[in-house]
Amino acid sequence: MSPRKPVFERSSGNVFADLGFDRPDEELAKAQIILKIVGLLRGRGLTQTAAGHLLGLPQPKVSLLFRGYPFLALSSIDCGPAPTVQCRVPSARE
Repeated sequence: MSPRKPVFERSSGNVFADLGFDRPDEELAKAQIILKIVGLLRGRGLTQTAAGHLLGLPQPKVSLLFRGYPFLALSSIDCGPAPTVQCRVPSARE
């Protein structure tokens, strides 16, 4: 018996839409925001404790963010009609 070829279909470019989420564009925007925030924090070389202080999150939730579990770490991100994200990263002198 020959091995079966895996069955797959081409993505639409939004995995949340492909999986049937109710608001796929909003979910994709949230994921992109979280990736950007984590990239900025890592780029600054901040500890998880320092990052938690900036974000107003306890260190264990920052750990979840850094390990790729953003939706367990954050209860919500508002992506309403005019979504905004403000993240203040201190300068090296602070």
